[in-house]
Amino acid sequence: MKKVLSTFLILCMLVLFIACSSNSGDESTLNPTTIEKPAETNTSDIYYEPDELPDGINFDTTIKILTQRTAVNELSAESLNSDVINDSIYNREVFVEDRLGVEIEIIGAEIRTELEKQMVSD
Repeated sequence: MKKVLSTFLILCMLVLFIACSSNSGDESTLNPTTIEKPAETNTSDIYYEPDELPDGINFDTTIKILTQRTAVNELSAESLNSDVINDSIYNREVFVEDRLGVEIEIIGAEIRTELEKQMVSD
């Protein structure tokens, strides 16, 4: 019984090895020179989901977001730099500021010390 089971397992491994090592003949997918770069994205081409807010909103205020100092880069971006995540954060911030007429200010704080002081002083 052990010999039959061992032989069966060896045959299964052999079939899997042959299937994984076979060449399909289409090597164009493996050639990095055939990969096309995506077209450059212009910020004016970015589509924003329409909302139900009326046009001309202007709150004319500053929105302050208090966060942990290590998370500031996750919430705000200074400028576009061709990094997908950074550019998305920057575009979101600019869109919200323009759409609502606000200025977004991200405050990075050491949560255990500065946050407690701000809560007590307010």
